[in-house]
Amino acid sequence: MLIAIFASRETQRQYALTLSRYIEAAGGNKTLVLWYKDLGRLIFWIKALFCPKSKDLSNAVEELILEKKNSPKWFDASNAYWYVFKQIKTFESKLLYITYSEALVKNNINQLVIWNGLKFRQKVVTIAAKDLEIPCHFIERGAFPNTTTLDSQGINFINSVPRDPSFYMKRDIQPFPIGFRFDSEKPECLPDNYIFVPFQVNIDSQITLFSPWIKNMFSLVDQLLHAEIILGDEMPHIILKSHPACAQSYESLRNKVRETSQKIFFVDEYASDVLIKYSDAVMTINSSVGMEGLLMRKKVIVLGQAFYDIKGITLSSESLEEMILNLHRVQGWYPNEYLLSSFLDYLKYEYVVEGSWHTPTNYHLKCMSDRLTLLSNNQQSKCFSKHSLSASVSVV
Repeated sequence: MLIAIFASRETQRQYALTLSRYIEAAGGNKTLVLWYKDLGRLIFWIKALFCPKSKDLSNAVEELILEKKNSPKWFDASNAYWYVFKQIKTFESKLLYITYSEALVKNNINQLVIWNGLKFRQKVVTIAAKDLEIPCHFIERGAFPNTTTLDSQGINFINSVPRDPSFYMKRDIQPFPIGFRFDSEKPECLPDNYIFVPFQVNIDSQITLFSPWIKNMFSLVDQLLHAEIILGDEMPHIILKSHPACAQSYESLRNKVRETSQKIFFVDEYASDVLIKYSDAVMTINSSVGMEGLLMRKKVIVLGQAFYDIKGITLSSESLEEMILNLHRVQGWYPNEYLLSSFLDYLKYEYVVEGSWHTPTNYHLKCMSDRLTLLSNNQQSKCFSKHSLSASVSVV
């Protein structure tokens, strides 16, 4: 069996080469690193002109446009600009699709490992693999610090982590320890009681794909201000922190909050773990900060679509009305401790891979290799069952 590892960034390529060498040296499956810059040929440009329309490719283009429109760089772009942009990216999606399909077929790839799978290039190669019935396995940062995810279903909200509370309640576990223990004094600027609300990156797929009713951080603050109007004195204090990786300027938003709110404040000078530690609860769209909150045994309110948004573990808010209700009742609500411990236990011991792919150790590479073998065998079993069923139907 030949497993390809697709890389679209240099850091991904270096890791792919390292993982590939480890797998083959350990006597595992044969591997091939597909570096996107090595795949283009002139003939593919001609073929792309005659490539038929594809709903999946169209969706990939629309998702890219959503991402770009949420960036401050393109806030003022005209409708004409977006029309031209869509035509260019539609052709590019066909070109990439043909290029990647050719590479997968020519090299007789049996399975594909890829980062994220939601970005434009990765999305297109995933579509090509699916059309060729080649199983994919997706790499992403893990749910815990210094861990990695390798999942055959997807990342973030579309990953394979079970969402049924009964699954976790049936597991036999030991109480899961509280994570992120550290010593730090409470900053004087923080109120006695507050809910921590971290900002996220507007152009991240967590917002553009998995946040149905809050489209960006401006919308998030508008909803909070609306909630304050309705709740009045019963509105809890809200501490906001902008995301360090977001290029968006929020100066106008800060001024708006200062001028109109008595309960909402920006605090950017302290680390998120400090703001989590001294909070009464964390409210997030679907940030990894929500997972950190669960590890620190904080109550968590989820506004978007998150894999950890499970009844009994978090409070889910799919509308402004539900958000207001949860802000009002969160003080008297507590998660099911056994359910939460079982969920965290499952993630740590059955789901994530130890170590970060950014700084891979030999132990991490072994764990990734073992995880990939397990997922590959599962996919082969599914394919075998599928083909056996087809053969049985044909005989009948």
